[in-house]
Amino acid sequence: MAGGVRGLPPEYQTVFNEESAAYAWALIPSAVTVGICAATLLDAGSEEQKRRHIPAMLRGDEVWTQLLSEPGAGSDLGAVSTRATRDGEDFVLNGQKVWTSGAADADYAAALVRTDGTVPKYQGLSMVIVDMTTAGVDVRPLRQMTGDAHFNEVFLDDVRVPVGNLLGEYNGGWAVLNRMLLHERIALSAGTTAGNVFDPDNFGELVALARARGVDTDPAVRARLADLYIDKQLLDYMGRRMRAAASAGLAMGPVGSLGKVGIARNARAGAEAAIFIGGPDVLAWEPGDLDSERWARDLLFFPMTGIAGGTTEIQKNTIAERLLGLPRERHANRDVPFDQTARDAAAGTGTH
Repeated sequence: MAGGVRGLPPEYQTVFNEESAAYAWALIPSAVTVGICAATLLDAGSEEQKRRHIPAMLRGDEVWTQLLSEPGAGSDLGAVSTRATRDGEDFVLNGQKVWTSGAADADYAAALVRTDGTVPKYQGLSMVIVDMTTAGVDVRPLRQMTGDAHFNEVFLDDVRVPVGNLLGEYNGGWAVLNRMLLHERIALSAGTTAGNVFDPDNFGELVALARARGVDTDPAVRARLADLYIDKQLLDYMGRRMRAAASAGLAMGPVGSLGKVGIARNARAGAEAAIFIGGPDVLAWEPGDLDSERWARDLLFFPMTGIAGGTTEIQKNTIAERLLGLPRERHANRDVPFDQTARDAAAGTGTH
């Protein structure tokens, strides 16, 4: 529906994002639930799934996460090995996911699982909806160097999922995943939800830091701030264009990868500018000095922005191949049955 559930044009989303950014409310951390999972449900979900979940997601009653990456499947999610075996009216899931954002607080998850190992790896995947309170779901937080535990590893031990929770076609999970990743890059780079951890809008705070340190007239400081401001404006305009294109139903293709690379670059530049402006005070601070602690945390946090939603390196490959028309990377085992490649890898004879 154009412009969101109220049918408004995308300009309203921009105004809403700007006006709500300063307030704490239920949809602030909604990039995954609303911007990614709800959008994927609209694309691939059954009418029953849409009626059941989307209103609750928009109200903030349901929090969702994505069970995608695994210890042996990161940049290439075609290597997912978590199994979903049909048993009557249920799938039985066994495997491990990792780097799952917000899993400890999630009510539901969209999980990429392997439903057929006898076909090439991209053809034997399915997406299913998992109730995170189901017996056998074990969520273990991962402590980050910021001190937070935003990421988690999730163990699935004989987790029963109704066949009706299949999202999209059986063995059609790769197509659903690609739609999901498209929505993820748009949500993170185009601001289709109000406020998220990738928001690069810290320019005003950096200016205030420069003034507080008395270096706001330093030419080197002003040059850094000018570069950041230009990047911020470019990202904002790119986000507006992506929202307008999505609202018009245009095929987005790899355009979201451009925004994702820009967001990661801006996050790094902002963190490094804060250290350049603030100096040692923002790396070693007195207890209770929350301003300095805030900038040190950004320095430790920004590497995540180049990983989540697809690494910067993978995004650059996508841009090179699908926007610039450069030759695609050859996948040696693309047409080999997944179980065969898994056995080869275990025996040390894989063709990756």
